[in-house]
Amino acid sequence: MNRLPLCKLSVTLVLLLLCSSVYAQSNTIWTKRVTRTINIQIPRDTLKRHIKDKSTDTTLIELIIKGLYAGQMKAYQGSDYTLSSVHSLQDLTDMFEGKSDTIFIIDPKTGKELKKVTRRDFNPEAITQFRIMEDWEFNPMIGWTVVQMVAIAPLVDVYNQDGSLRAHKALFWLKYADVASIISRYNTIRIRQNLPQYALQRLIWNDYFLHEGKPNNPPPDAKVYTQRATRLLNIQLPEDTVTHHLQDASTDTTLLEMLMRSMLKGGISTYTGNDVTLTSKLTDQAVQAMVQGPLDTIEVEDPVTAQRIMKTYRRNINYESVERYRLIEDWAMNSSIGRTEIQIAAMAPMLENDAQTGRQQAFSPMFWLKFQDLQGVLNEYQQSRNKMGRPENTIGRLIWDDYFINETKPKVMQTK
Repeated sequence: MNRLPLCKLSVTLVLLLLCSSVYAQSNTIWTKRVTRTINIQIPRDTLKRHIKDKSTDTTLIELIIKGLYAGQMKAYQGSDYTLSSVHSLQDLTDMFEGKSDTIFIIDPKTGKELKKVTRRDFNPEAITQFRIMEDWEFNPMIGWTVVQMVAIAPLVDVYNQDGSLRAHKALFWLKYADVASIISRYNTIRIRQNLPQYALQRLIWNDYFLHEGKPNNPPPDAKVYTQRATRLLNIQLPEDTVTHHLQDASTDTTLLEMLMRSMLKGGISTYTGNDVTLTSKLTDQAVQAMVQGPLDTIEVEDPVTAQRIMKTYRRNINYESVERYRLIEDWAMNSSIGRTEIQIAAMAPMLENDAQTGRQQAFSPMFWLKFQDLQGVLNEYQQSRNKMGRPENTIGRLIWDDYFINETKPKVMQTK
């Protein structure tokens, strides 16, 4: 039987462990379960609907109730985010038709006290908001995010004793896969009413983006929505007093320095800052000139002749001043299955001020880099942040956290 020498076996095991570690890092998936609220109310909608309406022109909650009574799906308790506590049919009946109650009234003719059975009314028109439960998964190494709608819940208003609104409470949860066909029917109703913008899927899609930037309007019956969007990422380190230089031999450098070093080595294709289509590639000479700094002229006095002359020099890039990066993202949502995929396509350092005058300017991209080309640089940057004790300031972590801050929703990008 052939045996590996002990030294070779040790080296082999070390290499296997290192490869496994790298593979595990590159395949790390971050997950989070989140909820958000969608308002489906139609302004000035004068259509009158009732729970017993036999037509197809009904509210979403009515369609859901009919589906529940027909046994098409299960309803889970509104406080149960694990979707394991199922409501009984009696629970649903009490919810929609109201528990019976007995009150005493006076018969106006006989003056006798009589018992009367009453039920509180359920008003489907009052259900104008739905809570969406989503599972987010993010691969930070390749910039790939998957959002899967898990469940949906109609919301009712809960009031304090003084009549002020206290909260919005989930009546029950429905698994998205179970209710998808009913949502599709509801969307069809909205399209037939010439109100496709109020289809539930369109409202969910629009809610991902900033309200002042309207996403693309797909055909009313589209199953897949797509959009190229952009977001601004702030990578500034609070109270970071470390001085960085391009020639710094340590790994503790700014992201822009790392990017430019890789650009000089020819390891990354670089595209012009005004090209969001990523087709106008910079030449090696242009990249080299950019890294060296922009050319400028200054008037100086010749020490020999005492005459004023113009001298050309290169302005040094202030790497510390570049604290924001713009991302280009390609979004796609399959409305049939409630799945959204987000791919980070490119990344650009943003110039924040004039290096010569210090005047504030509108942020503008220095250049664009394809995100798929940046794995090595971003991994190096992550290691440097970890050494500084700042793991929360890695690019992956900042992108991930940024998705869940309402004030920083992506902005719709116009490519023309």
